[in-house]
Amino acid sequence: MKITLRKVLLNNIKIRGIGMREYNLNYKIVTDICDEEIIAQHVYANFRGQTDLLNTWIIKTKEKQFIDALVKLGWTPPNKNKDYNLLYEKVCSGEHVLAFVDYKYPGDDEVYRDACKVYRCHGNIIVGARGIEYCGIYSWHLEKDSEINLFIRMCERLNIEWVD
Repeated sequence: MKITLRKVLLNNIKIRGIGMREYNLNYKIVTDICDEEIIAQHVYANFRGQTDLLNTWIIKTKEKQFIDALVKLGWTPPNKNKDYNLLYEKVCSGEHVLAFVDYKYPGDDEVYRDACKVYRCHGNIIVGARGIEYCGIYSWHLEKDSEINLFIRMCERLNIEWVD
């Protein structure tokens, strides 16, 4: 599939901020078209020179557009599952399972999502990626509850969705 047309729209609009002060919002929308069908649309914005003010919205928009474009090209998204009992069985049988985990930075209310791996290591269950451990169940945790109950609560708290 080849992009047959790329449209670029540049715009500048005035918005009112705190105290009814006017600000300029510059944005650019790039649309890629193939066979008269939009396959991707990217939004770039600049507010008073601070692009980070809009990054969260733009990143989420781009991610959705990227996935939509892949689907239109024939890609099938993976099935995400929240059956934590089945995930527990897989991990206990020695599988390393691809999953997605929600997390927050201290002092930030925004919820972010990361790809991670759920696996058993030296008898412990670990949820982590690239040296970051989002959560784990260790032997000393088992004094409070059973491993499966702790595992299910951990998965619910982190909103884990795993790929089956």
